[in-house]
Amino acid sequence: MSFQWQVSLLGTLVVILFFAVLFAIVATLRYTKSAVVSAETKRLTEAANNLAQEYEDRADSARLNKQPPPLDNPNTATAQEVMALVSRIVLQNHEGVGGGFYSTTADMLVGNFYPAGEARFRERRINPWQIRSTKPYCKSREARRTPGNDRTG
Repeated sequence: MSFQWQVSLLGTLVVILFFAVLFAIVATLRYTKSAVVSAETKRLTEAANNLAQEYEDRADSARLNKQPPPLDNPNTATAQEVMALVSRIVLQNHEGVGGGFYSTTADMLVGNFYPAGEARFRERRINPWQIRSTKPYCKSREARRTPGNDRTG
């Protein structure tokens, strides 16, 4: 075996190993990103479902007492406080998750709670970027639902 042939063989082996390691790194990063997105999606879905269930429980309780559900008239201070309380109670168990409710009747975000613990009752106190980014999502979700029901967003 000549020296030149050994160098060529070694060079070929280095190139093959380089591409194998590069492929492994790309595959790992892609899997990691996918796993993180999947875990976050699951966590946010669970938080939204918990919010929806808690609201349904409150709305059913209000209907049994012959009172309107909180989102039927979200402009009242009582409804805003109830929605903020529901948001805080549910979302305090989900670290780093903020959210609230979207009222289709008033076309506004109601009773939002943020991880810092500050509940914001009125839409005008919410960052305008949050309103612009959240409302289209809520409206698109609402378009797929039956009329007359408000949901979490």
